[in-house]
Amino acid sequence: MALGGFWWWSADATSAGYGLRGHPPLYGIVAPRWGSGAVLALLLGSGCALLAARAPRGPRGLVVLVPAALLASAAVNSIRGLGDAARSLQPSTRFPDYGLDAGVLDSVGAHAWLRDFPDLYAQLRSPHTRSHPPGALLLYETLRDLPGGVVTGAVVMAVLTVLMAVPAYVLVSSLVGPRAAFGGAALVAFSPAVLTFALTSLDGVFATVLASCAAVLAVSAQRGSWLGALAGGFALGLSTFLTYAGAFVAIALGLYVLMTLRGPSLVRWVTAATGGALGAVLLLRLVGFDLLACYAAVDKDLETTRRVGYWVLGTPAVYLMALGVPLAALALLRLGARRPPLLPLALLAPMLVFALLPASITGLVPGEIERTWMFTMPVTAVLGADRLHSWEEGSGPWRGRLLAALLLIAVTQAVLVNGQYDTYW
Repeated sequence: MALGGFWWWSADATSAGYGLRGHPPLYGIVAPRWGSGAVLALLLGSGCALLAARAPRGPRGLVVLVPAALLASAAVNSIRGLGDAARSLQPSTRFPDYGLDAGVLDSVGAHAWLRDFPDLYAQLRSPHTRSHPPGALLLYETLRDLPGGVVTGAVVMAVLTVLMAVPAYVLVSSLVGPRAAFGGAALVAFSPAVLTFALTSLDGVFATVLASCAAVLAVSAQRGSWLGALAGGFALGLSTFLTYAGAFVAIALGLYVLMTLRGPSLVRWVTAATGGALGAVLLLRLVGFDLLACYAAVDKDLETTRRVGYWVLGTPAVYLMALGVPLAALALLRLGARRPPLLPLALLAPMLVFALLPASITGLVPGEIERTWMFTMPVTAVLGADRLHSWEEGSGPWRGRLLAALLLIAVTQAVLVNGQYDTYW
C-alpha cells in the first residue's frame, strides 16, 4: 500500500529537483518485467527461505543462512538478468556511479587521491563519489579489478552485504537473548533491501561494516568492557574512510551508554571508545586522509523542491518497505509494547531528525533510504526478533513454520518490487 501510495502521490507532484529519478523517496524506475523469470525467481527464492528456516537455531545456523540468502538475492536479481546485477561495478557514462570518477583516481594515484581529495572534489561528477569519503572509490576500484572482473566483484560485494546477518545475530543475542538471535539474523538476511541490493549497491558493504561496529560497541557496553569499547571505537574510526554515516552509530551508542551505564563504568567506556575512534582517524591522517577536510568539501547545495511533509511521511514509509513486511510489522509491534529495547530508539530517532533537516545543514540527500539506512537494520532486528521470539515460544509445534512463513513473505515482496521496478541506481 505504501509503495502504491507514494507512486501515485509522486506521479503528479513537483519534481524532487535532483537526480535521475523523478519519484523519490523510493528510487527506482517503473519497468515491469513479469513472466517465467519472475516465477522462477520466486520459486528459487522461496526454496532458499525454507532452507534457511530449517537451519540450526544457533551460530552454526549462520553457515546455512548466509549462503541461502546469497542464492535468494541472485534469484531476485535474475528477474532483470544477472548480467545487469554487475552494473554497479561497470564504468558508465549513463549512470552516475563511482566509475564516472575512476579516471580522476587513475590519473593522480591512490596516495594523491587520499591526500588531495578536497582539492579534487570540483572535478568529480558522480554523486556517489561526491557524497562519500575517498575510500569508497578505492573500494569500487578494488572490487572491479579482482580476477574475473566485475562479476567476481559483484559476488564479493554480495557476500559482504549478506554477512550483515552476523552483527544482527550478535546484537540480538546480546540485547534480547541467544534463543532469539537466529530469527533476527534471518529477518535481516532475507529483507527486501538485502535481497535487492546485495549484488548492486556498495551501500550494503558499508552497512555490514557499520553494523559490525555497532555490534562490538553495544556488546562492550552490555559487558562493561573497555577493551571492547576501544576496539569498536577504532573500527568505527576506520569506517570513516568509506562512509560518513558512522556518525549516526557514534551518536546512537553515546545515547545508549548514557542510558545504561553509570559512574566509573561510563567514564571508562566513553574514554576507551573515543580514544579508539580518534586513534583510527589519526592513523588514517598519517596516510593522507583528512576526515574533516573531506567532509567540509562535500556539496551541501542539495535542497529539494519537495515539501517537508513529503519526506516526513516518505522516509519512515520507505524504511519500513526496505525492512520488509515481516520485520517491519514485528518491530512496530514491539515498539508499541512496554519497555522496548533502547538501542534501536537511540539510533533511529536521531536519524529521522537528521533526515528531515535541510540538506544545506546536514549534507544528506533526501531519499535513498532503502539503501543508505541498511546499516540500521541489524539494530532494528532487535525489536523484531524480540517479538518473534515471544510468538515462537507460544506457538508450540508451529515454531519452525512461523519463521519459514515470514521469510517466504519477505522473498515474495522482494520479487514483486523487482518485477515492477528497475531498482538499480
